[in-house]
Order: sequence, then C-alpha cells, then structure tokens
Amino acid sequence: MEVCASPRVRYSYATINNVPTRVVQVGKTDLCPERQEPLLIMIPGNPGIIEYYDDFLSEIYNHFQGSIHVCGVSHAGHDEVWKTRIAPPPNENWQLYGLEGQVRHKLEFVRSYVSSRRPLFLAGHSIGAYMVLRILGELGGLNVRRSFLLFPVFERMREAPNARSLVWNRRLFKVVTRMVSLLLLVLPDVLRCTLVGWYCRSLPEAVRNRAFAATCTLFTPTVFRLMIDMAEEELQQLKERDDALIRAHLDRLTFYYGCKDGWCPTRFYWEMREAYPKADLTLCKDNLKHAFVLDRTEGIAAFVSDKIRNSL
Repeated sequence: MEVCASPRVRYSYATINNVPTRVVQVGKTDLCPERQEPLLIMIPGNPGIIEYYDDFLSEIYNHFQGSIHVCGVSHAGHDEVWKTRIAPPPNENWQLYGLEGQVRHKLEFVRSYVSSRRPLFLAGHSIGAYMVLRILGELGGLNVRRSFLLFPVFERMREAPNARSLVWNRRLFKVVTRMVSLLLLVLPDVLRCTLVGWYCRSLPEAVRNRAFAATCTLFTPTVFRLMIDMAEEELQQLKERDDALIRAHLDRLTFYYGCKDGWCPTRFYWEMREAYPKADLTLCKDNLKHAFVLDRTEGIAAFVSDKIRNSL
C-alpha cells in the first residue's frame, strides 16, 4: 500500500480488483492482515468519496482512544485516481464500477486486509448498507461482531420519494445529467471549485473544508458520471428486501433510519419493526439528513461507538 500520510487521518491507495482505490485510516490504524485489534470498516453511500466521512470516523476512533482501529474505503473510481494514477477506463470495464462491481470491490478489500480472527465491525451508509449485507452473506468466515446500516438503502428503492421523482422525470434527469457531464468536461478547475465553494457556504461551518475538497472530487467528469450510472443501477436492481439474508444475521445487525429520509421512507422502518420485533432498530430523533456527514456527525458517532463497546 502506498501511503500519503497526514497527522490524524492517513490516506493511501490500495489496488482492489485492478482499480487503485483511496483508503482512509485514522490514527494508528493498521490494515496489516496479521493485526488483531478490533477494526471498523466504513463503506460509503453514493457518491462513494470517503473524504466525506473523515470527521465521523475520527470521532469514533476518539471514543476508544485508539483501541479500535478505524478505516474507510472509497468506491472504485470515486476519487482522484483519474488525475493521479492509471485505472481501467469505465467505458470498457463497467463490470468494475457498477453496483455489482462495487460489491465485488468491497468483498475483495475485506478478503485482502482482514483475517478471520480479527474482531470486525462493518458500517454502511445508504447503498453502503446493501454492500454490508452482501459481505455478510458471502464472507461467512469473518469474525463480525456487529454491522451498522445507517440511513440504509437496500430495498425497493423506486418507492423512495427522491427515487420516484427521478423515475417520473427520467428523461429530464438524463438530459440534465448529460448536460452537466459535458459542462464538467470543459469547465476550468478554478471555476468548478469556485461554484463548489459557493455551494459549501450553505453547510455547517465545521464541515465546510472537508465537504469542499470531497465535492470538488465529485464534480470531476468521470466521478460524476460513475455516480449517476451507479444510481441508475440502484434504481433498477434494489427491489424486494432479502429477508433470508437479514434473518441469518439479525443478531449482529443495527439499523439506523432517518426520520425524514427521501431515499429510505420511515414506513420502511415501521415495516422492519413489524417483521423483526426483536431487531436492533432505531429511528432518528435528531432530524438528521440522509447525508448526515454534511450535517452533524457527533450523535451518530456516539451511537455507533456505544454499540461497538457493547459488542466487544
């Protein structure tokens, strides 16, 4: 792993499924397969730019003063790889970058860096929750203590309010996203970053700098296109809830639903509550956004940390 160090949060590139991929490690976190300290792996939503989660992961790490190792992995292609490294082109290698490709990508990451003995915690935000479920279903030999599905997207995505709007105006959505993609190809970096900075002024001050850097990455042509194409696959592929998979791992699952979530309506929470009365299900009382990393992260970090502490 080629490491680019910083004092508290370290970034590196690991080649996963032939794609150089941005990985974040907090503090003294070590991904050497021989290490046995408990490890939390964060899988992002879409866009899968792991820089959005820096504060959240650092807060969890601080709750344990370093006794828990904490890392996160970007989605394949959802980073600066297109500017700094050579990666397989998406047009010719979509199997590496689509929804199923991202699942295989996370499976390979876990296989490569986590031994069967190491106590493991998985956290998935939004579509990352779906990927966590897939990891649990396909890598049965892991020592997974608990998995966190945060503002989870893993079923009936077309029924979510935001998704319904996209489906209803699908033609308009495609036209707009194509126009944005073309604009990003010709827009100078300085102007693009100026527009992103203007948007970030509306965010809480504590997250502006981090959000600015991550959003500049999002609005690079290839990353933006990957995000949109992956979202279209999510709409097509996420249908019925996989009850067999959930039931098989229910005792190690923690679900955290938003109270006003356009990507996962609260009725999904109540339906889960009815189907699994003994499940560890929480409905947010703090009015957090689906993109909680652009809002407030302290409460979610404390929630996850308490659950980890009880599972050690």
